[in-house]
Amino acid sequence: MNLRLIDGQRKFKMEYINYEGGIGLYYPDFVVKISETEHWVVETKGLENFNDPLKIERLSKWCKDATEQTNTKWDYLYVMQEDWDKLEETPNSFSKIIDYFGNRKDLLIK
Repeated sequence: MNLRLIDGQRKFKMEYINYEGGIGLYYPDFVVKISETEHWVVETKGLENFNDPLKIERLSKWCKDATEQTNTKWDYLYVMQEDWDKLEETPNSFSKIIDYFGNRKDLLIK
């Protein structure tokens, strides 16, 4: 797997409705390009706040819409530090990170 972080990702942001009902800007931590047809948006988190579930809900919708509009797979990972720390073995590839954290989305979006 030949992956890389996308150049200029600091400019990548999306609007979301925050917990106070206002418009906030969400800047994901990483965008990983697996191939020309597969990208992953990665959010890592130490402490969670009230806006985090709303950001991830928005990110989920954004990935779905971007995939439909571009014919490129866009998906996301949400990696909590406490979950990372519970891993018995540190993943040695992005695909192993996807295997573990990619299956946990049902816990995030209600």
